Amino acid sequence: MAQHPAMPLWTDALLADCGHLPDADFGLYLKLLIVMWRSPGQRLPNNNEWLARRFDRSIERVESELRPLVVEFCQSDGNWITQKRLSAEFSFVTKQRRQKIVAAKARWKKEKGDAGASEPHMPHTHTHTHTKSIHTETPTDTDPAREKSGRENGASGHDVLRPSPEIVASFRGERPDLDMRQIQARTDEWREFLGDKDRPRNVDKSWRGFLRKTPRQGFNS
Repeated sequence: MAQHPAMPLWTDALLADCGHLPDADFGLYLKLLIVMWRSPGQRLPNNNEWLARRFDRSIERVESELRPLVVEFCQSDGNWITQKRLSAEFSFVTKQRRQKIVAAKARWKKEKGDAGASEPHMPHTHTHTHTKSIHTETPTDTDPAREKSGRENGASGHDVLRPSPEIVASFRGERPDLDMRQIQARTDEWREFLGDKDRPRNVDKSWRGFLRKTPRQGFNS
């Protein structure tokens, strides 16, 4: 799998630069960019035999079809073929991803601290409401005792980052404005960006602290 599966595509610039190409050449150039984006270092060997194998063409077709595109749009130091704009976009995407990971970890650590401080003040209510509320489904293959133990000890797994049924019941009375999609979005974010060492010792305590400061309109991303 590519390091960054999604490649930014600026359509205005692409059409301005490549609008004169025939459809076949336009498609071949897009394939060239995609292969380069997915390759280590965002570069391709400047070798006709390698290009012929990679693009499923004879060496003659590489010379007549692919090489003109390389000359017009790419750069080469003799050994490697690169594309200046593509390399800049890859660096930008990599930087943005790192910043999001750092921000998510910082927010998670702050939420853990807030949860620990607010735990004694969080009431447990079971008030019933008929307004929109959280709905959960308990997997049939989940052992409640095992899940509770994992939640209390910060264990990793598919379900341990989600609020327990007891906490969900209290949410229904305290925060009827929240729904399960918002809970799932926050759970997925934690699971994607945080390692096992950053997961809380007590997940429910973290959920209480997080929801205590969440605006009534819902989660802020």
